Amino acid sequence: MACLALVTGDDINLPVQLLCDGEPFTISASATVRASIISRTGQVVGPVTLHQWPGSDWANSLVIVRFPRALSLTMAIGAAELQVKVDDGIEETWVFEPIYVKRGYN
Repeated sequence: MACLALVTGDDINLPVQLLCDGEPFTISASATVRASIISRTGQVVGPVTLHQWPGSDWANSLVIVRFPRALSLTMAIGAAELQVKVDDGIEETWVFEPIYVKRGYN
C-alpha cells in the first residue's frame, strides 16, 4: 500500500485493507479491532475502537478507521505509522501502515 496522507483537523474515515501474509483474512464479528497512530517521536493518538461501519467488510478484512476531529487535531505533523490490532480472543493480528500527517488549515 502507498503511504497514506492524513490531515489534522479532519474527521478521518479511512478504509484500510488489512492483510496477513499478503492475504485478506476474516475478522470475527466478536473481535476487538483498535487503531492508533504513532509518530516518529513516539506520540500516540488513540487507540480508537473500530466497528463494522458502513463500507467495511470484515469477512475480507476491510476496516474503516475513524478518528474524530478532536483526535486528528492532536496528530504530530510528519511521517507516522497507523497500527491496527485485531484481537479475536484467541490470537492477535497486528497490521502496520506508513502514513504521513499534513497540517490542515481549518
